[in-house]
Amino acid sequence: MHVFSSLRASDINPTAVATQGPALLADFLRFAETGKMMTSSGSTAADAESPFELEVGEALEAMGYLVDRQVGVGAYRIDIGVRGRDRPGIYVAGVECDGAAYHAAPCARDRDRLRQQVLEQRGWTILRVWSTDWYRDHARAQDRLRRSLEDLAESGGSTHGSSSGTVPESAASPPEEQASAVAVPEPGPDAPDIPRLSLPPYRTATPSRAFRGSLLDANSHQVGQEAARIVAVEGPIHQDEVVARLLEFWGHERRGGRLVRLATGGVEAAIRSGAAVRRDGFLYAAGASTSPRCRTGLSHGPDLVAFEELAEAARRVVEHLGAVKEEDLASEVSRALGLRRSRDGMPRIRQAIQSLVDKGVLVFGVSGLRLRKES
Repeated sequence: MHVFSSLRASDINPTAVATQGPALLADFLRFAETGKMMTSSGSTAADAESPFELEVGEALEAMGYLVDRQVGVGAYRIDIGVRGRDRPGIYVAGVECDGAAYHAAPCARDRDRLRQQVLEQRGWTILRVWSTDWYRDHARAQDRLRRSLEDLAESGGSTHGSSSGTVPESAASPPEEQASAVAVPEPGPDAPDIPRLSLPPYRTATPSRAFRGSLLDANSHQVGQEAARIVAVEGPIHQDEVVARLLEFWGHERRGGRLVRLATGGVEAAIRSGAAVRRDGFLYAAGASTSPRCRTGLSHGPDLVAFEELAEAARRVVEHLGAVKEEDLASEVSRALGLRRSRDGMPRIRQAIQSLVDKGVLVFGVSGLRLRKES
């Protein structure tokens, strides 16, 4: 049978009328185009599962988008399916709404990441909205979501001239043709993995010579010179680390109050000489640039890494990978720097990432955070 039609299935909005005729016609045209029977006349949407999800859906509707809640069947439902403004038969993206309990459930996070990979490999673009961000800074979170959808629309996702984005029978299995409408699709299972960013190793300073006797017998000028050498090799470095290194140089295994005062005096001498600059508890070599280094084997946490070094590491990770999902970037930075796993230190890394967003160095795109394009 040959079908001639001036309409495509994606040109029909089955939800615009209460009758079932348009939905049945869309199903027929879709079958004629693809050879696949994917019914939109049978409802695949359900009510929102939480007030948070309801709020996000209402915000999307206020932006002018058509939304379907709980799209799909079975375990592979997408919280919100966002239809194009001009082509309501096409899904622009799927939006997942993650509440506070999500952050405290590692198993749930791992399961959802696998589920997201399955959906993205089948052509869906998944945008994730976090409840903590939504309620902490509603305007910023809403603007971020709006810009992500606009970026996707500009790349052609909402105007693709096929039936690719029609309501799937299961959210896990939208038509393969939809993949061509995705702005930046995730690589398939056979695609080569991009190697993680490799940073130069952290260099640890050594004494200029073997010191005999105690730090108690050393003169302040000599201690100041050694402190300046440490900063020149390891800067930016936390002041406490410089004090510990000086005690090691003189062979002290215990930190006595008098010894710490003498080592601290050496640090102050290095600052007075102009060889070192102190900012926020970290010492920088005068005139030196800040480059991130890998600390594997040193058992350093984020608290021992200067804020500028964390931010530069985040910038390089994004530059290397092209785009990184916001929820994954802090872990990628920690991994690149070789830091020990520390839940308490992650907020410091996220603050450094946020500083790049505030400065406009990083921007939110469809696939996550990316570097701002130079105009």
